[in-house]
Amino acid sequence: MKNIFADNIWQPIGMNEVSWNYEDIPASQLVHGYRWIGEDWKEEALLSDGAFGAIGGIITSLESFSRYVALHQFAWPPRDEMETDPIKRSSIREMHQPWRFIDLVPNFKNLEDRTCAHTSAYGYGLNWTRDSQGRVFVGHTGGLPGFGSNWFIMPEYGLGVVFLANVTYAPTTKINLGVLDKLVVSAQLTPRKLPPSKILQGGQKALLKLLPNWEHVTAGDVFAKNFFLDHSIEALKKETLELFAKAGDIISVGDIVARSQLKGYFTLKCETMDVRINFSLTPESPPLIHTILFNSKE
Repeated sequence: MKNIFADNIWQPIGMNEVSWNYEDIPASQLVHGYRWIGEDWKEEALLSDGAFGAIGGIITSLESFSRYVALHQFAWPPRDEMETDPIKRSSIREMHQPWRFIDLVPNFKNLEDRTCAHTSAYGYGLNWTRDSQGRVFVGHTGGLPGFGSNWFIMPEYGLGVVFLANVTYAPTTKINLGVLDKLVVSAQLTPRKLPPSKILQGGQKALLKLLPNWEHVTAGDVFAKNFFLDHSIEALKKETLELFAKAGDIISVGDIVARSQLKGYFTLKCETMDVRINFSLTPESPPLIHTILFNSKE
């Protein structure tokens, strides 16, 4: 029978050591599973394909399975590069979204006994977890008599871990969360920054031409049609002139910090204080400025 998984998933991503049937694996490479019973290890019987299909069944090596995990990690960040994998990156990222709430664990403790609350939800066939530090983990836990496994990626950090164990329902999930926490904390890693899109850069240039006096400002090709229905030109001029009268002249313009392809902020370093400008663009072609919000910090 034709193996649609091999043809459409395994082979395209380089999973060469994988099968549904343990009888296809050379004896020298096949790992056996065990359970601790009566102060001794007892070998578990290997299960045929389909016996517990919902919780396991694929036989693979760590190297091959890491390619599957990399497929998920490579879907991030969202970008416009050519698709090279058998599944679109946007479809994979959709699997990673929290679609159904599972639970909230306010007193969850990591491996170093530090309390770090987290909440979990189901994605599409995957588990989504976010902790009290705002870190997101996406992956899956599995187990069969004789085996336990877990894999996680941290989309915003570019990290992934895999733990395959040959002990019945081995507690792999908490260990992997602890490993990722250790990597982030010890290496002082920070989340990946989304590069600003060309349209965000264009919005910044348009705003800088108008500030601080808002001279010759009209909706035109810069602002959305409803912008001046929500913000009168007179009110904007008054607010901005008062702000820059306190801030002084602009010394330098900071880089855009992108929140998405259509939303971000940048900071103006002025004589007496910094002025942060948050702005968003409309999802049309060409994108137009939809909102602006000024914040100052002395």
